[in-house]
Amino acid sequence: GNGEISYVSTNGLVDGGKHNFNNYTIVPNFYVGGIIGTNNGAININYSFNNGTVKGVGTLNTNYNANTNTAKTFTGGIIGEVNNITESSNSLVYLTNNGLIDANDFQGKNNNLIAHQYVGGIFGSVKGYGFKLNEGSSVKNGRFENTGNVKGSYINTHTKLFAAGI
Repeated sequence: GNGEISYVSTNGLVDGGKHNFNNYTIVPNFYVGGIIGTNNGAININYSFNNGTVKGVGTLNTNYNANTNTAKTFTGGIIGEVNNITESSNSLVYLTNNGLIDANDFQGKNNNLIAHQYVGGIFGSVKGYGFKLNEGSSVKNGRFENTGNVKGSYINTHTKLFAAGI
C-alpha cells in the first residue's frame, strides 16, 4: 500500500494462518502487519496502535515447492516490511505495539529451499534507505514503542529467524 494512515488502532487478531500448500509451487514472500503488510510507494503512518495479536504466515509441513531458494515471511506489529524507496519517502511517527507478534513457524524445506522469518514489535523488516529522523524541527520518523512480546521458534536447520523488539 501507500498513502496516509493516521489515528488507527487495531484490537483483536490478524492471522496469516498455518498452511499445507499440498506440494503446489508458491511465490513465498508473505507480509503481515497489525496495520499494513508492506508499502509499494511513499507511506505516512502516524499516531497508530496495535493492541492485538499478529501472526505471520506459517506452514503445517514442508509440502510446498517454490520459484526461489528462499521463502520469506515479514511480520510486524504495525507493518510487516517497510520499503524505504528513497531516503525521505516515508514518515512513520508515534507508532505503538502492545500485542503479541508471532512469526508463526514457516518451515524451511531443505538446503535448496530455506526459510527466513523476519518478526518485530513495530516492523518485521526495513528495506532500502535508513530513516530520515527530522525535517527541521519536525519529527519525520521515530517515537516507536513496543510493550508486547515478539515470538519466534527454532524449527529446523533450514529455517532462520530474525527478531527485534522494534
